[in-house]
Formats: sequence, structure tokens, C-alpha cells
Amino acid sequence: MPKKSDISKEIMRTVDLQHRNTRIFSIMLRFRILPAVALLLMTFGYKTVSATHIVGGVLNYRYVGDNNYEFTIFIYRDCINGVAPFDDPAMIEVSLGNNTEYGEYFADITQYPDTLSAYVDDPCVSEQPNVCVEYVKHIFTINLPPTPLGYIVSYSRCCRNNSILNLTRGSSGAGNEIDWGATYTINIPGGNASLLNSSPVFKNFPPIGICANKPIIFDHSATDADGDSLVYRLCNPFDGATKDNPANNNPVFVYQQPPYTPVQFQPPFSLNDMLGGIPLSIDSKTGLLTGTPTIVGQFVVGICVDEYRNGVFVTRTLRDFQYNVTDCGLQVISSFFAPSILCNDYTVSFTNQSSGAISYRWYFGDGDSSSIQNPTHTYSDTGHYTVKLVSNPGEVCSNTYSQEVSIQIKRVDAAFSVSDSNCLAIGDTLRFTDESTDLFNVSKWEWIFSTGKTDTSRNSYIIFDGTINSITATLTVTSVNGCTSTLTKIFGLEQRPTYVPPAPLQLCAGDKVSLDLSISSANPYVVSWQLGIDSLEYNNTDSLSFTPDTTQMVYYQIRNSLGCAIKDSLLVSVYPIPIADATVDQPVISIGEQVQLNTPTGNNYTYSWTPANLVSNATISNPTSSPLQTTLYSVLVSTGSASCIAEDTVSVQVINNSCNASTVFIPNSFTPNGDGVNDILWVRSANLKSLQLLLFNRWGVKVFETNTLGIGWDGNYKGQPAAQDAYGYYFKGTCLQGEEITLKGNITLIR
Repeated sequence: MPKKSDISKEIMRTVDLQHRNTRIFSIMLRFRILPAVALLLMTFGYKTVSATHIVGGVLNYRYVGDNNYEFTIFIYRDCINGVAPFDDPAMIEVSLGNNTEYGEYFADITQYPDTLSAYVDDPCVSEQPNVCVEYVKHIFTINLPPTPLGYIVSYSRCCRNNSILNLTRGSSGAGNEIDWGATYTINIPGGNASLLNSSPVFKNFPPIGICANKPIIFDHSATDADGDSLVYRLCNPFDGATKDNPANNNPVFVYQQPPYTPVQFQPPFSLNDMLGGIPLSIDSKTGLLTGTPTIVGQFVVGICVDEYRNGVFVTRTLRDFQYNVTDCGLQVISSFFAPSILCNDYTVSFTNQSSGAISYRWYFGDGDSSSIQNPTHTYSDTGHYTVKLVSNPGEVCSNTYSQEVSIQIKRVDAAFSVSDSNCLAIGDTLRFTDESTDLFNVSKWEWIFSTGKTDTSRNSYIIFDGTINSITATLTVTSVNGCTSTLTKIFGLEQRPTYVPPAPLQLCAGDKVSLDLSISSANPYVVSWQLGIDSLEYNNTDSLSFTPDTTQMVYYQIRNSLGCAIKDSLLVSVYPIPIADATVDQPVISIGEQVQLNTPTGNNYTYSWTPANLVSNATISNPTSSPLQTTLYSVLVSTGSASCIAEDTVSVQVINNSCNASTVFIPNSFTPNGDGVNDILWVRSANLKSLQLLLFNRWGVKVFETNTLGIGWDGNYKGQPAAQDAYGYYFKGTCLQGEEITLKGNITLIR
């Protein structure tokens, strides 16, 4: 009768074989067969318990032809704390490159548990680490047709040691316990059959037990079957399955969808300081892992190697493992510090960090050596030198430490310039421009100004407010290698002359211009004027007077004794005096007739006639008018915005031509007393062409007669003054239009 485990294995192999045939059939199998598998596993038992403590692992693959990939998983477990069987078979998850599910596979153990040695080969070790680590190997093949998405192959497991110091606790709510699982994953690049790849394989597994205060120098490099470029770095391991389902198959498989969650480091530990002490670091080109731990405990470490082909990323291999740092009772520890890169110097100061030794021998890598505890050595040229320190040389318990020192003179020189500081206006920006030089790259800038401002931009600025006459600027630059250079400069600040720019002027021909710039300057200055073809220059003089004859630009420059010059200009517009000559076509008209007014026209002339209500249009040069009475017209002519003005008047006489008593005026009295006022009696009318006037005394005697317009009676009769009395008159006249009029009445002569 077959064993329970053999039955389960045989069923899983059947599933795996079926999965290799077609994608569609594999999906059908997964849903139809897996429940039966789960039932068998629950019935006959499955080799998993929740106490298993995973301490590391790595997943690799190689292409073996016909779209087949052979995968290898190394799984490492703690064989002291929580010993439990390995997964056999292991549940393998396959996803497409877009993180969608593709299928599940099962991998048997092909190499059964073996134990790694924890022995530290060092005569100075008085106590070997108490560490036990076992590992198994799963080798399996999956047929994966080419797809543009590529594949992600993963194995998830729980759990990690609860004694780990550098991971957070209770991340999933499990109190104060380490509840991180582990996932080992790798990608197969997408593309067609021409991109067939085998992943890099690490050469060596790191020592499982290391000594506190003993430097780590470990070759963590990998080989690549395709000859691709490899780049090494520290990286975060991934979380995995949970305590409730440590093998990720109880009672059925639970798909763990990528991307996977990285574990979190417990501060003060981090990706860049996984152990404490001298932090772990790995050479990105060689894979050399170095550092010096000082804290006793268990620590999770992650190392990645990225594979590139012709500069294009192909795949990433992640190994995580557990460093068990113990107190080995080291009698002699050899260690020193030296800067890896020097700033403008060939002399290296070495700091001896060894312990337990009484003598030393330094080898500087250039043929020279020293026995001084903390030597200083000057190299003759740049280059890479391997420096070796032997503590207690020649003794049974001696220790050696080596480190490469790179003499690469990285010179960084701070330099900067400032914009013109001798010609500033309030509100101007004083710009400070970085001009530092470095053989590599400047990575940091620090500006400090005497105004109190600080800045970390590459270029900086200050807004001039007119309250200071100098400024001190200090620039410190830091190169990418940590070298620094500082430069301080003091700049005098000179404010440019201030002035009041005249507004553009509009003048009439013959007007005088007076310009005043109202200049304020702390230094002597010269004002230069350009008027047409004439140039004028005055020392410390702000004003200028002149009489322009044409429109022109006036240019001026204010230049102080420091050479600070301000240029400006203004437009002076000169308009001619217009011509105003008011005329009318009929100076005398009768009531109801129309006249044509006129004044000469010109460019840009404007007109204003008054009385405006009597003309057809008061703003043209030639309006018409029909006055009802004699009227005096006035016209105001101007040009441009300067209001250059000329004025003239013209009169139109309006005659009332009615032939009746209203148009003939005969006084009813007069006083011929020789005083020059009302001494003559005469007929007044503008509408008479001829007349006859007869005057009679009360006895009917004719005392005066005239037939001439403008001839009147002077109050004498026969050469003697007539008596004061009332006199009767008879008037007969002919009007201009030929009509006759006859009037009778009395006139009183008053003496």
C-alpha cells in the first residue's frame, strides 16, 4: 500500500504534467483536481507546521529549450528554534507580467536537508557561534510559451524567527511578535523566442554565524550563463504566507498576487543599515559585501543582482538570508578607517580601530609600510591602493584587515558672480550666479547673506531695498563625494540716481519748453541732452529750457561718477497756430434770408462757432445761419491737443423791410437848446428810399419842410427860434420796395 505522502505526490505530479501541456487544460485541472488534492492532504497529512522558521532562500532558473525553464529553489531553515519539516512538495505560483494569475505548480524536494557549517576559522575566536541552519533544494521544470508580458514565478512561506532584531513586530496585528513571512520570486522577461534567458546564480552562501566586531568581507557575486551585465545592491526581502496558513495550502491554495509587500525594518535599522555598527555595503560591480557588526542578534539581510543585456533590464534575483551575530570572544580584532576618496590631497590619515593587539604592521599598497598605530601616509599619485593592517603580526592570534583606498583628487572650487551692483534701483533683483567648478558634480549649495537670508538653490538673489550700501555673500558648495569649498565676497551697493521723468509735452509753435528732472544722486552726475542735431551737457543740472520749432524726441542721459547711466526720452509735439478769418457772403440781409459763414480750413483744425444755436453746425468751418436780427458771429479755431487757438468775428445786419409805421420813427418831442442832445428833429428809418416832411404851427403856418433823408428841423423859423409849442407834421415816404407811406401827428418843441 502506498504511503500517504506518495499518493499526494503522485497526484500533484499528474497535475504538474497536465499543466505543461496546454494553458486552457491547466486552468481546468486547477479547479477540478485541486479540491481532491486538498482532501487527500487533509486525510493523509501534509508536511507543514506553523512553527517552521525560514531564515533565507533564493529562486533561480535556466532555459533548457522548447520553452522549458528549469527552476531551482534553495530554502534555508533554523534547525534549533522551531524545527519543522520542509514543504514537500512546495506550492509554486506563476503570474503573468501584469500581475494576473497564470497557474500553480508543485515542486518536490530534490536534495534533502543538509546542514551548513557555522564554524569560524579564526584562531582569535574563543567561542564558536551556536547556530544551526539546514537547507533543501527543489528543482522543477515548467513550460512557459513566450508572451510580451513575461512571467513572475514565486514561492511563499511563513514564518521568520521571532528573535530577529531588525524587523518590525505586530505588522499584521499579531501583538509583539515577528509576523513577517517570506516570498522568493523571480521574473522571466517578456518578448518573443529570441529573448531566452537564464538568471544569474550566486556563487556562495554567506556564513550563517559571524562574530561581533569582526569585519565582514564576503564575495556575494554571481555568475550569468548568458554573459549579461550584473549590478549588485542591498534590497528589501518580501513578506509571504501567514501563520494561519504557513504553507499557503491549508485547506486550499490561496493565490498571492504580485507585487509582493517588502518587509519593514525596525528603526534605527534600515535598508542602508541592516546590522548596525559599520553598515553593510555591497560593491555594485564586484558584489563584495563589507561591514562590521557590533550588535549581537539575528538580522535579516537582502541582496539583489540586476541583470542587463545591452543596457536593457532583463531580470532581478533576490536572495535573503539571516546573519547570526554572536560574541565570539575575539582576542584580536583588526580594523581601521580611511577615507575612500580624498579632497584635494594625496595624504591619508589612517585611524586604527583594532582591539586586543599590542603591535601593528601597515602595508599601504605602494611598497611602503609602517608600524605606527595611527599612521599618516602620502601617496605620490592617484590610483587604487589595497591597504592591509596586520594586528599582532607574527603572533599565533593575529588578525588582518584590508581595505581599498582610492586616491582620486576631486577638486571642488566655490566661485560665483553677482549682477551689476553699482546701478541699483529700489526693488531691483541682485542676482548671485554659481560658477563653481568640480571634476565631478556639485550636489549641494549653501548661501548665507549678511541680510540674514539663507538659500540652498544653485543660484540665489537679493531684492535691493535701498537701506544698505554693501552686502556680504558666502557660498559653500559640496561635491558628490563630500568635498566642500567656501567662498566669501563683499559687494558695495550703489543706488542709481533717481529722477522724475517729464510727461510727453504738446505745445503751440513759439511756446517755450521747460524740463525739470528733479534728480537725486549720492554722487556727482552729468546730464546729457539730445535735441534734434544739437547735443547739450550740464554738470549737476536738472533742468533745460528751449523753444522747439517742430515735433521731436528729446533724449537725455543721467550718468553718475561711478559710471551708472540712466537713459530716457520724451516726445515734444509742436502744433502750428491755426488761421481764423471769419467771413460771410451777405453782410446785410432781410429777415428770413440765409447767409454762408466761412473760415479757412487746415490739418487737425477744430472749430467752434457762437452763437452755436444760430448756426447749422458749430464744429465745421462753413456753417449757415438765418438770423432774425443783426448778429455778431465768433469762430474759435484750434489745432491738436495743445489747444493752439485763433479767433475772429463777423457781423450780419438784418433789415426789417416792412413799409408801415413800425419801420419809420418820428420823435414826439425834441429840445433844440444847443446841448448836443436831441437838438434836431429828423425821421429815422432804414427802410426809406425818399421822404417829404412838413411841419405846421397851431395856426397852420408851415414852419419847416424837407425832402432829404438825414435832414431835420433845428427848431428855428425864419432864422429865429420857434416858440415852445406843439406843432403838427405831415409825412409822406417811399420805402425801399417802392411802397408809399403817409403819417400825421404832433411834435412838441421844448425849450
